[in-house]
Amino acid sequence: MKKRITVTLIIAFIMMQLFTPTAARAADDENLVAGMKYTVTYESPIDKAFPGLSYKDPSFALTDGKKASDSYSDSAYVCFYRGTYATVEFAFDSEVYVSGFDVGFFGNAYGILIPREVYLSVSEDGENWYFVQSSRDDSQPSLKVKKRYRISATSVDHYKARYARLTFSCDVFCYCDEIEIYGTRSGGGAAPFIRDEKSYTNAFTSPDTPILQGTRHVVLMYNNSEDTNTEEALLPYAAYLDNKGNVVSADMFDSFLFLPLRYSAKPGKTDKEGWEEYLDSTLGFGETPRNLAALENAAETVGAALGTEPPTYNVFLSIPQMHVSDDIFGYFEGKGNLRSNSKESRLYIAKWYVDLVLEKFNACNFKHLNFVGFYWFTELIDFSESSYEFEFVKEYNEYVHSKGVASVWIPYYCSPGFNYWRELGFDCAALQSGWAFPRAEDSETGAQIAGMTDDTMAVAKKYGMALELEVASAATERFADYINSAAKAGCMKDGISMYYQEALPGVFYKFYKTDRSKYDLLHRYINATYEQYAPVAEVPELVLIKTDSKDNTGNLKFSDPDTVKTKIKLASRTEPSHGTLSLDRDGFFVYTPEAGYSGEDSFTFSLTDAINVSEIYTVNILVSPNVVRFDGINSRLKENKAVLYDRSGEPTSADPSLAGLCELVIDANGVITEITSAGGAVVPQGGYVLSYCGDKAKDFTKIAVPGNKIRLDTVTKSLYLIEDEETPSEIDPELSEPSGSAKGNNTVLYIAVAAAAAAVIAAAAIIIKTKFKKGEKKE
Repeated sequence: MKKRITVTLIIAFIMMQLFTPTAARAADDENLVAGMKYTVTYESPIDKAFPGLSYKDPSFALTDGKKASDSYSDSAYVCFYRGTYATVEFAFDSEVYVSGFDVGFFGNAYGILIPREVYLSVSEDGENWYFVQSSRDDSQPSLKVKKRYRISATSVDHYKARYARLTFSCDVFCYCDEIEIYGTRSGGGAAPFIRDEKSYTNAFTSPDTPILQGTRHVVLMYNNSEDTNTEEALLPYAAYLDNKGNVVSADMFDSFLFLPLRYSAKPGKTDKEGWEEYLDSTLGFGETPRNLAALENAAETVGAALGTEPPTYNVFLSIPQMHVSDDIFGYFEGKGNLRSNSKESRLYIAKWYVDLVLEKFNACNFKHLNFVGFYWFTELIDFSESSYEFEFVKEYNEYVHSKGVASVWIPYYCSPGFNYWRELGFDCAALQSGWAFPRAEDSETGAQIAGMTDDTMAVAKKYGMALELEVASAATERFADYINSAAKAGCMKDGISMYYQEALPGVFYKFYKTDRSKYDLLHRYINATYEQYAPVAEVPELVLIKTDSKDNTGNLKFSDPDTVKTKIKLASRTEPSHGTLSLDRDGFFVYTPEAGYSGEDSFTFSLTDAINVSEIYTVNILVSPNVVRFDGINSRLKENKAVLYDRSGEPTSADPSLAGLCELVIDANGVITEITSAGGAVVPQGGYVLSYCGDKAKDFTKIAVPGNKIRLDTVTKSLYLIEDEETPSEIDPELSEPSGSAKGNNTVLYIAVAAAAAAVIAAAAIIIKTKFKKGEKKE
């Protein structure tokens, strides 16, 4: 059994009673942090998950000496939100001796909860920390009186420190008004230190956990008396199907978790009769088999289609949510009418249902369904529900284990008690992030920020949990973020994944029917063949731009095998030196050269899919007066237009009756091999045909000579004669500054001068080398 992650496990002997000092404070103790500044951190990051409620305390109100009233609206309270634990850290100017703390919190048991844990640690170097005092009471969030509560713990012992930090659990909202840390500024620190050493698992729950029986990929199937979880609906989950519905392989979900969409045919019916009706609907026997009965049939269908033994699927069934209530739940022999209003009665009901499920499931004699365990429906430990909630869940899990089966749970990110999943007795807890459900910018918690799934995966791994991947029909594009984060974090290969996908039967069924790319993405993740890719850009060797032209647009092709194109964005960009640039995230660009400029230019960019960043791409540009534009590629040639055809072996569609038709046949080396006006010229292997007619002929007069070598740019739909311009490698940008109408001649002159100078230098080098060979010394 691994050590519990919470930091208070190893300090049981100094646990303090809530609201009451354990010992009288020494007479000379003072508040060492009065008026001090401090830093605040959260155990679980909230800046991306709940940006609207990130920590704000610009005036350092926690040490200003102002204690709040019994009203939560008192401005002296500083608001903390979730984050599992909040830590307030102080750095002293000199050595002090710490004995304890006193801190105030508001509580109302309805969202603003008193911390269950508060503890104080000290350090001499800011790195190695030691406990001083602490307090834990899991019952206190259920206190109903709305007031300011005081939590304190002091001792006659003192601990030497240069740093101190107060850490408290933060289940939902936590309102704190004043922190006081007591001690002296002189004296001795004779008290023995106890190391504050957090122990984290830092690995996902293993699929090899014996009681989970090989469970790796668990799909949630909501059901009730009116569900549509038939064999046909379940088949795309039980097997990988092609787009015609044929079974290709049995490597989809290995496990199914059935949970209530509604307990019975009667809305709001959550009593004993409703639970029994729900269980019967889950078993699914009837005129049209559903749920478990349908899954059993699906296994037979998969085996028959593949010519193999039918696969066996692991099954988890839910125990419905049970709140504290004074309403009669139902009649039990020997007990009479029970209400779920005490720990004893709630446990009795839970045990009754566990026994009923096992009895009825075993009576079905399923051949291809293996019952692995129960799912705890509530997504948090609601400490405000009762003072015994922690023990209630723990004792329920003990009973489940006494039956030889597992217990699993799916708490949400930063939910109360999620980090106690092992201590509560769960065999697996899958953390859900909520990224699939976008919130409005003006909502109280704010719209989630990209990267939230990474935070969730990191916290789940830290606490040794599994993951829940979520998809909602209103934001299916976010599913890829879960896949990326889970693969990057290592859960795809080493952990357990559970999948929320709405209901009846779910979004994955819709993927199979209408969004094949996402169904295939899911299949690759399940089989650990999914790979992460950075976006890729197709950049030509050279982009051709006509001097002084204003019509210089192009389309660079951006793609990413694991990301929809709309999510690709520019990560970086540098500007060209001799023109202006507009570049969109879809690859469309507009480049306008400086007036009169001819020569080389370039710009760079990189792409991101919000997870991976591409290499830096360089787009080289040649600006020339001899660049000629054509109008289309493989389209129908119209009057006074030019079209390029590049489908090897196919004739062009140019109509020979077009006035002035001319077709240039250009081979794979860019050389014009034939000029014809007959139409229907055949595209050579690796080459292309340029067809033009009418007024367009004047643009190509200089080019249209057999043997001419042509450079092609399909990005801007341009070409030019290589012989009439220096090749890009021969043009020095520093020698290509614009200089009016004489620019072209100046460029040639500069190149000639540079070449002559290079020849002189080379000759000198030969002479020097020869001298040294003869043994002459260097002056």
